[in-house]
Amino acid sequence: MQSQEIPDTYGNITQATFLQFVDEYMDVDAAVDQAVGMRKDLRKRIKGAGISLAAFDRARRESGKSEDMREQDDREFRRLMAWLGKPIGTQGDLFEPPPPNDEFEEDGDDEGEYSSDQIYQTESAGRAAGEAGRPRDQNPWGVGSTMNARWDQGWMAGQGQLAERMRPESGNGARRGPGRPPGSRNRPKLHDTGDDAA
Repeated sequence: MQSQEIPDTYGNITQATFLQFVDEYMDVDAAVDQAVGMRKDLRKRIKGAGISLAAFDRARRESGKSEDMREQDDREFRRLMAWLGKPIGTQGDLFEPPPPNDEFEEDGDDEGEYSSDQIYQTESAGRAAGEAGRPRDQNPWGVGSTMNARWDQGWMAGQGQLAERMRPESGNGARRGPGRPPGSRNRPKLHDTGDDAA
């Protein structure tokens, strides 16, 4: 059987052009592999220095945004986390926790120390805590402070929402009963043995 000769051109493409692309691609792949290795080494050094890689990556992404866009995204992110019942906190406590309860004056005259956004976030965190049924004494702010009152105000609103959700629904003008007592689904049913029949 005679072997068929393969032409070294196909349309405008020559074998030499194809082989040149293959060689270039292999060079680029080698450069990518080398860059990936350098990147891995760099990330190990960053982590070894005590920097969270997730925070590092987020900071790099955020640095490309305008200040207005960063603030808008941050407000939205904090609002969504508060709705999930996992508040992030406020800008004021990024570098230090809220002071202990006894460090606040009882007159609550610290209103000017916080931005409207911080106050909003604090109320949202309180509302999320109240709606999730968490205890009122989990308020992280000092007694008598503005932020304590704002968190508590949010907590009360959240409790109102929780109570509204738990209220029995009405249908056709008749109120439904309270339903099963807690844990009754797990209790064995009592069967009538007929012992007390008349």
